[in-house]
Amino acid sequence: MQSWKDLRRAAKAQENALESALARYVKVDVDANNPEAVGEVEAALETEIGTLLRNLDESIDKLVSCTTQDRPPTSTAQIQRLREILRDQTSTFRMNQKKLNSRRESLSLQRFMARDGARAGGSADRDAETLLIREQDSIQNATHAAGNIIDQASAVHGELLSQRARFMGTTDRLVDMGRRVPGINTLIKRIQDKRTRDNTILALVIAVCVCLILWYELAGWGL
Repeated sequence: MQSWKDLRRAAKAQENALESALARYVKVDVDANNPEAVGEVEAALETEIGTLLRNLDESIDKLVSCTTQDRPPTSTAQIQRLREILRDQTSTFRMNQKKLNSRRESLSLQRFMARDGARAGGSADRDAETLLIREQDSIQNATHAAGNIIDQASAVHGELLSQRARFMGTTDRLVDMGRRVPGINTLIKRIQDKRTRDNTILALVIAVCVCLILWYELAGWGL
């Protein structure tokens, strides 16, 4: 099993690579002469960023599952910070994807309108233009809603994993305490046995009292 330091170092390297790829992706623009085409640089960066996001997510899961002794006390905070970075970088990537797609659609619509406007300027062309604009708005709204749902699901997923990490940390501390303090497991077992014995005695006393009450009532009725 890899140590915490190795896993944290790998996650940091992926974080830096992701930040660099996103900085390059932000500068990408759509070719106005051929807006429908996806450039090689854009496609390569999208593939690279998608891979880096998955790798960083896997590294975070490995950090959560790490149980090595060199895990620092601030490990939970570090994991939570990595999750926030992953969520922010994912949001930035999707936002720029939407920006490029919106610009591509806008340029395509402008070319279509210019081409059809040169042919004729009748009402049919205006109706087609209106329909295209409405369709573009519907697509953008649906994309935005889907992005919000994905972001909310990612946030819930991160919170659940963070709670799991806290629970695992508590369990590890209890196990470690049991190893360091001799006889603590025996003491806990004795406490549990005493509690069970006390509950049994209490149940017997209650049962005897109920029997005596029933006997008294039945005797009073002359049965």
